[in-house]
Amino acid sequence: MSNKATDFLREVKKQTTFAAIAMLVMGILLLLGSLSLICKALGLVMLAVGLVYTVLYFINLTQGARVSSQILFGIALLMLGAIFYFKGGILDSLLGLFFAFALAVDGASKLDRSVALFRSRNNAGWLVLLFALAAIAVALLIVFSVLSGTRIIGICLIVEGIIDLVTLALFAPKRPRSKQ
Repeated sequence: MSNKATDFLREVKKQTTFAAIAMLVMGILLLLGSLSLICKALGLVMLAVGLVYTVLYFINLTQGARVSSQILFGIALLMLGAIFYFKGGILDSLLGLFFAFALAVDGASKLDRSVALFRSRNNAGWLVLLFALAAIAVALLIVFSVLSGTRIIGICLIVEGIIDLVTLALFAPKRPRSKQ
């Protein structure tokens, strides 16, 4: 496998792991039921990730590589993080929609992974496709207020975080065992 493909897979693994952990943490916070705590925690996470993306953009720029999406995501996350952290009270009603959006984006990325698994003739593609459709369905149920309440959304996020970790285990390339 080429270095570019290996680097790409490493980046996907990092992003998926981070997203899964973030969903688990946010789900647990939603189960605890403190919306102001959730907004502050989510704001801090977005500020941290936005700062990392922004710094990585400038590091990559000095090394000759240019990843324009890093600066876009970095600034957007810094802005959203600041809004969530400092003005979280106004976002209480939008929090469910925010998590629905996160679930829909996660479902779309799982759809992409399932296609990659199907192309590589991996039967796990069906399971990942099922997870993708479930994530999108839950997102739609939240948007249309069929699923509401912080505890129910928290449970959905925890389950989605666990599903992401399972998906990652299925999608990660297998390393050949070394002979000893």
